[in-house]
Order: sequence, then C-alpha cells, then structure tokens
Amino acid sequence: FVVILGSVLTVGAGSVLYVVGSHYYKQRSPVYLTAQGQEAEKKGDMDIALSFYSRAAQRAVEAHAVNADALCLKAGDLAMKLSGTEKERSRAQSLYNAARQAWEAALTENPRYLPAREELTDDQHQTAETFGQPAMWTALEQDTTKLIEISPKNSKAYVYRAEARLELLRLGAAGREALDATITSIDNDLKKAQELDPANTR
Repeated sequence: FVVILGSVLTVGAGSVLYVVGSHYYKQRSPVYLTAQGQEAEKKGDMDIALSFYSRAAQRAVEAHAVNADALCLKAGDLAMKLSGTEKERSRAQSLYNAARQAWEAALTENPRYLPAREELTDDQHQTAETFGQPAMWTALEQDTTKLIEISPKNSKAYVYRAEARLELLRLGAAGREALDATITSIDNDLKKAQELDPANTR
C-alpha cells in the first residue's frame, strides 16, 4: 500500500509540475499571448487585447524572435487606435506614448522594418503640422530621411521631407548660409515625388 501510495503521489506531483510548467510557458509564449489577444479583439475587448499583444511583443523582443518587429507593430497600432478614442486625457497620452514606444521597439529589433518607420513618420508629420515647432519639423526631416533610406520609392516621404525643410526655412531654423542648398533639396524632393507618383498633386 505504501509503495502504491508513493507511486501515486509521485505521479501526482509530476502532473502538477507539468501543469504549472505548461501554464508558465504559455504565459511567456508570444504565440499563445498573440492568440489570446486575437480572441479578445474578436470579442471587442480591446484593452485586454492590447494587454496580450503588448506582453507578446515584450516576450518576443526578449527572445529576439523573428516576428518581434511585427508584434511590436501590432501592439503599437492598437495602442494608437485606442488613444484616439480615449476620453480621459492622461490615459490617452499614455496610450499614445505606448504606441510610439512599440514602433520604436520594432525598429530596434529590425532597423529596416518599413511599417514601423512609416507609422512613426506619419505620426511625426501630424505632430509637426499640429504644433509647428522647429524641433518637430527637424524630427520629421530626420524621420523622412531614414524612411527614404529603406524605401527610396516612397513618394510621400519626399513630400514630407520637402515640407519639413520648407517650414524650417520659413521659421528661420534652416540656416541662411545653406539657403540655396535647402531650396535645391526641396525642389529635388518634390520632383522625385512627382516622378514616383504623378497622380499626387499635393
């Protein structure tokens, strides 16, 4: 009886350890966490979905998984979407910051990950147009240059960069000694954008 009971306890303990270990693994598995996020998103539980996607991205980054950039993008996109509908200002700002941080994390994992670079550039363009500060236009000029490096046929990037340089020139932040060079670069960017996208009349 003692031998049988000992065997049962040993098997039982092994089963408990397996269950605990399996649960621990799932909670740290990007695949499992992403699946949970997708389920929550289907149900319309967006805050819960964001929590799962964010954890999936974090685990993927920690493991340097091949899809870490895409998971960061997913978390960032949802955070930005929620920030636009959040009525409480401080939470909206937190969601906005989380979105940018997630996109930046994607680029840390993969500096040439185009979707994240495009999201950051579009957001920086909107910020610069909204507030119009020289530092914001400078940041846009830098972002668009990085975007062009990985996507040289991106017509919008050339338009954004031309706009940033034109605004810096107007604000007197471009440096008068480089006036001719700046005007030439603006003209070249606009010509390139027109060449890549003739239908764009902006």
